[in-house]
Amino acid sequence: MLLGQVAVSAPASADGYSNCIPIWRNGRIVDCVPIPILVETWCPTCPPDYALDFREYTVLPETLKIQYVTALNRGLRSLDQAALTTNPAARQQLRAEALNSFTSAAQTLGRNTTVSVAQVGYIDRYAGVLRPASIPWLSAAGVDIADGLTALQKANGGGLPDPWRDLAVAEFDEAYGELKHQVVIGP
Repeated sequence: MLLGQVAVSAPASADGYSNCIPIWRNGRIVDCVPIPILVETWCPTCPPDYALDFREYTVLPETLKIQYVTALNRGLRSLDQAALTTNPAARQQLRAEALNSFTSAAQTLGRNTTVSVAQVGYIDRYAGVLRPASIPWLSAAGVDIADGLTALQKANGGGLPDPWRDLAVAEFDEAYGELKHQVVIGP
């Protein structure tokens, strides 16, 4: 997996920041999977990227971490595309794709692995570490993502109406809004 910036819908922010979820090995960040929402381009003179660092309990092998983080990435990308489309059928299809991606992430975690936000901050790409910082909207988005995954782990997985799946959708929508607008939406 390559480090890099993903082209997305929102215009580049004035400060040049983006978001990513770091992948750690031996205490160093070896990859940072971009969250495809905020920034169109990256520049070499821009400050470090925002980072949202999850911890899993029980600890997952690196391959499974990359797999569930990549599924989260796909889900957020689909929510971003759905927000941009004016076609109701296309929006519904993209939102269904997002839920499928989030469900895939939850299935990768299994029922016995919980996810929580360990820290948020800025990626120092040269040192390969996360520099912790107090960023309330990013912390809130991380909590909402973790809560959405937990709800999907409790969902029945079938086609029947499921309050856990509905809760997960609401949590992911809130996380998307927090990432997109850089504000805390819920409590």
